[in-house]
Amino acid sequence: MCVTIELEDLNGEHTATVLRFDSWPEPFKRCVMQSVSSVVHSDPDILSGIPVFVGTRVPAKTLIDYPAGGHPLGDFLEDFPSVSQEQAIAMLQLVAQTVVADACAA
Repeated sequence: MCVTIELEDLNGEHTATVLRFDSWPEPFKRCVMQSVSSVVHSDPDILSGIPVFVGTRVPAKTLIDYPAGGHPLGDFLEDFPSVSQEQAIAMLQLVAQTVVADACAA
């Protein structure tokens, strides 16, 4: 299983990071996926299935785009009040854990 995170830098250039779960230990995969589903979900009836924060219509990728564009977390939370600070921090922690685990598995 893979997750692709697409980012846009300050110059508008697109980059993509592919995180591969294939080589992770099974208990870690289950833990990460359970954590992800409590913060972000995908439903074909909400924004055509784009992953959004649970209980909102805010795409999860938007949180990644904010710091990539030079904006602090506070700006994101102010612009999207339906996303709690806890949700945003949990999402960033999941991304960080995934990147570290993927790098260690490589």
